[in-house]
Amino acid sequence: MLLTSARVSRLFTSGSARALGSITLPRRVMSSLAFPPVELVNKIPQNPAAATSHALLLAHKETGPYSVMRASGPDARVFHLSQHVERIALAVAATATKLHIAGSSAVPAALTAASAATPAAALTPAAPSVALQDAVAASLRAHAQPALALFNAGTAGVAGNHTAPQQPKDVRILYLLSPRPAEASADPGMAAAALAALAAETTASGQASANASAPDSTAALSTAIDAAFDVTVHVGALPPRPSPPVAASVRRARRPHGAVKDSSWVHEAKALEDSMRADENEVVMFDSEAGIYSEGLSSNFYVLLRTDSTADGGVYGSVDADDTSAGAAADIGAGWELQTAREGVLLGTVRTAALGVARALGVHVVEAAPREQDRARWRGCAVSSTSRLFLPLDELRFPDTEGGAVAAVFCGDREAMRVMRALQEGVDRVLAEQSTPLVPPTLEHHA
Repeated sequence: MLLTSARVSRLFTSGSARALGSITLPRRVMSSLAFPPVELVNKIPQNPAAATSHALLLAHKETGPYSVMRASGPDARVFHLSQHVERIALAVAATATKLHIAGSSAVPAALTAASAATPAAALTPAAPSVALQDAVAASLRAHAQPALALFNAGTAGVAGNHTAPQQPKDVRILYLLSPRPAEASADPGMAAAALAALAAETTASGQASANASAPDSTAALSTAIDAAFDVTVHVGALPPRPSPPVAASVRRARRPHGAVKDSSWVHEAKALEDSMRADENEVVMFDSEAGIYSEGLSSNFYVLLRTDSTADGGVYGSVDADDTSAGAAADIGAGWELQTAREGVLLGTVRTAALGVARALGVHVVEAAPREQDRARWRGCAVSSTSRLFLPLDELRFPDTEGGAVAAVFCGDREAMRVMRALQEGVDRVLAEQSTPLVPPTLEHHA
């Protein structure tokens, strides 16, 4: 059932706005809080709402599958929605398999047989079924729509104040699934059956079928998601993208979850996040055993290198680094290589777009983690994520010890920054083209 404007206004109390006044937050997120955030758990509004999706994840004791999406416009057009859905479905299948195996003694034998296609050792399936992806999409829409309606009603009230900033163009949507403890379930048998059904939704070959799932199957699995998990949705305005100069630091670490996005990583990465200096935007993780730079705490990491003879120190300044015209862009990628990890990292939605833009510009793309032994050849580096989109780094700092004094600083050169800027602008351009509405036209934006 869709919420009416009057019902939305009653649900969105002033308690959330009052509570935000006592929260101390970094300056970079303060502008986004001009518009009150919204938090729903199983479609029930929470007052006060968490100030940001990151604060919610840190405060959440129960961890589970989640995704953070960038949405634009009144119909909440989500960038690479299908990739988010597939990634959530993958994590749901992995989590359900783990929980189902752990509690299999409580599951009826007939239901245990339903998950036989998923071996006990395969806690991270290669691909979720189409039926599970369709169920995740249905659950996402069902839980996000009332949250977006609440948020739109609140921002409409703020925007009506002539002293308030313009209504936000982009919002950040967090969709979090927390496994429901058996003791908290009204029907533990139903919850166990739901886990068994979700655990079984992987394909034997590891490749999802291109065929659409049956409506009955989608509905049943969507119900299973609601039976096995508490569903939290948080909506808030996106803060502005960081302005140059943008700095990041390197730390020895690696994320243990591979392609599965689980909120436990937010807690595990807290110490690394706290080690950042005030002017740093991200931590880039360095695997000292493998000698590779894998990813950021919440981003993918990229390195730009020269592939022609100029890589060894030749002069390559004949092209105007400030010229980003169409003619200059035609050969902007010639002689350049973009490296970014693929194995063992979370493949972000912006990463997919960035690699497509790079190839279109003629940049040679290598999907392998940048190596320490090649650092002398680096000419530029960048990170990408939902909030940052594609963000070139002006400085990458290498400490002498963990969190210690800076021993070395990498700074991208002028021509590399020209290529990075072209990549950034290219990703910005495809943002609207590669976005899908999350909200149907019948759910109006309260402007």
